[in-house]
Amino acid sequence: SRMVAPLRMDMEMHMFGAMIGVTDDFTVAPMIPYIRKEMDHINRAGVAFTTKSSGIGDVRLTGLYRFLKREKHNMILNAGISLPSGSIDKKDATPTDPGGANDLPYPMQLGSGTYDFLPGITYRGYAGNYSWGAQATATIRAGDNSHDYRLGNRLQVSGWGGRRLTDWVSASVRFAWESWGDIRGRDPNLNTALVQTANTTLQGGQRADAILGLNFIMPRGPLMGNRLSVEGGLPVYQRLEGPQLKTDFISTVSWKNAF
Repeated sequence: SRMVAPLRMDMEMHMFGAMIGVTDDFTVAPMIPYIRKEMDHINRAGVAFTTKSSGIGDVRLTGLYRFLKREKHNMILNAGISLPSGSIDKKDATPTDPGGANDLPYPMQLGSGTYDFLPGITYRGYAGNYSWGAQATATIRAGDNSHDYRLGNRLQVSGWGGRRLTDWVSASVRFAWESWGDIRGRDPNLNTALVQTANTTLQGGQRADAILGLNFIMPRGPLMGNRLSVEGGLPVYQRLEGPQLKTDFISTVSWKNAF
């Protein structure tokens, strides 16, 4: 048994990105995330407390190459790199050290601390008012970071279908499956006896989500051509390695402007 148990975690990510068309078939996409995390805990004495971290996450640069272009079908190759711009040195206060000098465990850090490769492939199809597609992407860590560990590799596979309801509204349903591995190595500054989120063998898992979405395209006015997308989803399957916090729900709001 450990001295502290996590109760709940909220993660909020604001992603700022651009898609720059180099040619008709090749696009470059830089993305900068701003991340906020909060985790509620309780210790053996029954004292509840919250730790927080926030800041810039790992910046991504991705290239998208459309290698198959047919009237109703597209195939896109993704190749990217994630830079170690997110902090792995975040600290906060706890009841045992109110001064805020405690190193936060792995899930509360903002980045991987490593250069990560981001390969992937995407298929998109269109017919009348209907669209569909599938995607497989991976995150592959390169070497250990400055704290002598590396996060587990990740694999994501998703498939979706959508239907245009009006000229400016469409609906979609998406199923996404993700698998991630345990951490290799160990941060020597973390006390694994304190809380299980500091244990490197309790970080892996798998999850499948069912996600519904609505997409709005502004048909006229000063915002003509802008796109607003809203998604909400629930896990339909979770298998976690050891005691971890399960995902309750996910939601995404995105705004896109083409010029």
